[in-house]
Amino acid sequence: MIYGAACNRQSSSGIPTTRTGILLARDDFNEWELASGTEFFYVRGNPGELANFERQRVTIGGTVTVGRQLTVETIAPSEVPEREIRALIEQLRNDGWSTPHNMGNPTDWQFNFTEPMIRLLQVGPAAQKILLQYLNDQRIKDHVIILLGGVGDERSVGPIIDAMPNKGEDAGQKRLNLIANLALTNITVSGVIWHHGGGFLVTKCPDNPKSCWGGLVAEKREHL
Repeated sequence: MIYGAACNRQSSSGIPTTRTGILLARDDFNEWELASGTEFFYVRGNPGELANFERQRVTIGGTVTVGRQLTVETIAPSEVPEREIRALIEQLRNDGWSTPHNMGNPTDWQFNFTEPMIRLLQVGPAAQKILLQYLNDQRIKDHVIILLGGVGDERSVGPIIDAMPNKGEDAGQKRLNLIANLALTNITVSGVIWHHGGGFLVTKCPDNPKSCWGGLVAEKREHL
């Protein structure tokens, strides 16, 4: 926990604190959260001001209550230097990340993110360009794909599809396809592989998901 200099001075509105993380919108921008390390805070502040920082890494100064409600007094962008991003990527090589596990619903996954993965996710969109440079690194390709699914936008879709195996017949290829399916579903918010309405997990395109994702991209291009 990172508190300000006056962290021991309790006020009626909460404890003074400074937090850095990714600002996330929920419920059609009516609610906000800050993902800071492994913690989440419910953010209260000016909706218009918060909207300017949606999905960006920020530092917020304010007060926090026992219920993790963070009231904003100041908010500013907080960029991570490129050298630090690359150092975190290097840590992925020996972090022991395990395969994401589904909890019985298409929208309910246990991702088992490691500490360097969490820190990279909280770099935000600025990590996308650098992560793409590591997409063909076989030792961390799986990490890079799932991280692009969290910090990336439509510009990551094509490179992720290109990085997928053509059929995924062995265990390693199936794992990589699963990870790519998760990343692409998160970016595109599409039902190419799983139905978004919940219910049981049914994979629509189990044999060659790469071709199904390629079909979605081709369809979008036709409508441009």
